[in-house]
Amino acid sequence: MIGPENSVIVSPEEMKAMGRPEAEIQAQAARWNELSPEEREEQLCRAAQQNAVIGQ
Repeated sequence: MIGPENSVIVSPEEMKAMGRPEAEIQAQAARWNELSPEEREEQLCRAAQQNAVIGQ
């Protein structure tokens, strides 16, 4: 099962920058807001690590 504990959740701001449809951004914002501040920080760290690997 995919969830915040084992995958990267893109922030709503990142989705907007990616040009995703507003409906998807709103759904992601709702999910993002369910995360604790610690889980959000972890997600941002995972995304940064993933982006570093992809950028190599």
